[in-house]
Amino acid sequence: MEQTVALEPNIAVHMPFGVGEAGAVGPLMDTRSLEPISDLPMAPSRREFLMQTLAGFANYRVLKVRGPTSADLHDFAAHLARFASLPGGRFFSGGVVAVGPPKGSGATGVMSQQQMRERFLDIMMKKGTIVRKTGARLARPGIVGEEVRTIVNGETIAKNIVPDETSWVIQQESVDRELYVLTAEKFEENYELPGSEVLEKGTEFDHLRERGYKYYERKGFVLIYKVTEQDMEMVPGGRFQVSFSSTPTPLRAGDYLATTYPNATEVYTSRNAEQIYLSQIVRSQEEMCRHFLPIIRQKGQVVRKVGQRLARKAVLGEEVVTIIDGELVAKALVSDETSMVILADSADREWYVLDEKSFQASYEQPGFEVEGEGPENQVLRERGFRYYRRHGMGRIYQVTEADLQFVPAGKFWGRGTIPLPLRAGDFLVTGYPDSDEIYLSRHGEEVFEPVRPEELVRSQEEMVEYFSELMLHKGQRVPRTGPILARTARVGEQIRTLVDGELIAKAIALDPQSMVVRQETSDRELLLVDAKTFAREHQLPGTDLEEPGPEFEALRKRGFKRYERRGTALLYKVTQDDVETFVPGGRFKAAFSVVPQPLRPGDFLEARLPEIKQVWLNRNALQVYAATPPSSRALTPLAPKGPATASASPRINK
Repeated sequence: MEQTVALEPNIAVHMPFGVGEAGAVGPLMDTRSLEPISDLPMAPSRREFLMQTLAGFANYRVLKVRGPTSADLHDFAAHLARFASLPGGRFFSGGVVAVGPPKGSGATGVMSQQQMRERFLDIMMKKGTIVRKTGARLARPGIVGEEVRTIVNGETIAKNIVPDETSWVIQQESVDRELYVLTAEKFEENYELPGSEVLEKGTEFDHLRERGYKYYERKGFVLIYKVTEQDMEMVPGGRFQVSFSSTPTPLRAGDYLATTYPNATEVYTSRNAEQIYLSQIVRSQEEMCRHFLPIIRQKGQVVRKVGQRLARKAVLGEEVVTIIDGELVAKALVSDETSMVILADSADREWYVLDEKSFQASYEQPGFEVEGEGPENQVLRERGFRYYRRHGMGRIYQVTEADLQFVPAGKFWGRGTIPLPLRAGDFLVTGYPDSDEIYLSRHGEEVFEPVRPEELVRSQEEMVEYFSELMLHKGQRVPRTGPILARTARVGEQIRTLVDGELIAKAIALDPQSMVVRQETSDRELLLVDAKTFAREHQLPGTDLEEPGPEFEALRKRGFKRYERRGTALLYKVTQDDVETFVPGGRFKAAFSVVPQPLRPGDFLEARLPEIKQVWLNRNALQVYAATPPSSRALTPLAPKGPATASASPRINK
């Protein structure tokens, strides 16, 4: 068994094999075909677990037991070894190896492909980058029995022996020109057939032709993810199994893991991913929003859309191109008859398309006629152009060289049919206070003007970002107990929340499941709450109103019932400094209101614990929560977790 140690250097316990098989542990185990016993259903007892495992000898000559060195591991391996050594019952001799970390090492062996998928696929789906595979690769049919090594910077990443005449050998387009093997099935999934001949001249290309290489266009998508030091804690041995290599693949921090998308069937290493993929990445609108919206909120400038623009009705099927300084920036195909074509008032007089909703949000209706004599104005009138005044606000951010690291191809997707080019100095533009889209402006300084601080309407995202830490450290929590009155909403009805005659919020019921809540305060203000939130914050079902009198009779006719509140509210009293520093305009957007909520010093902001996802105004908070039973009436300060600070929150851009 001494030879076994050389083949498997981290064996902790050696078990008996058949005569003459001690030096053949490696060849006896085909890791590509082994089915992990961990896939079996959870055994109800230790005995059942052992029986399930022993059944493995029906198909395999060797079972490997892997895990941290321990008495349990050795005991389990010993049970299997005793069974494998018994004469009779099987037509071949068998054995067991118990694998654990070598002494003095933090390694825990080689990760299986299943373990890699279990540990990394979720991370890759959340944090990885989807790339369309483009361009051609050189490939040739494999030769049965040939050994193909994948070598990157002198290190063997994978090694495989071509098993049949249908396999393919691919040469990667990177500085290492590394080779790897694919089965016929996987090759057809990832490459267009047939290939095209190598037509270039020169000795190198002569050799490629002699070896049978042709060009094949790649197809499909790949998901890539850059491995961190923290990730490596899940792969302490720094190696894992892949189907296309007979040796484990090394892995280290900074490498890229890759898998096909959306069908992630296998995780593998792509050490040259930056050469192979990153230059092809065209960021999606979702990726741009996820990455840049926080930056734009922190560092961007709130601006007003000014001036007027010429616009006309779009023609169904027409193609509108946007050209700036001779460069094709965007191209859009009109898919309806309600979109509008806008002619920008800039040095390039570029064209672009807006859908009906976006146009109405950005321009005053109706427009006015193009006046004046001359052939140009006459042509504009004939084409249906009118002038429209711009309105509303936005937020702009000037792109830096450092920002372009996230957009390595210098392109991202907008609304058009081609990606938008992006370079340092360009402006990224988004709406304000609501931000759900990012678009490009080469003339940001020409078409916008700064907004005075007192005109700002803070978005809900900004309010949560700024006030959440303050509320957690300086706010007060109060149990939501006691009854409230509520009824089902009528689709289309408008619910106005009035406090001391001032409009605090306005909401429109969009479905019959929403609930109208009446607060028990001097104002008896109404609130519209969606069904999911109401069910989470109140005990269902409600109870009928039994009290006599005309007021309760009217409430019963309107459908009101009594519901018990539950959960915990977090309240924070707004200071003068909060308003002057962050909400000088005295207004902010709330998720449930179609109009901004007012805010002034002394008001209470409310949120729900344990996680602050929204904040809103509750001007009558002291009345709302004073109605709770005496035992829970006091507002309890939260225990501070550290010094209160809002230094990381967005400030007003002067």
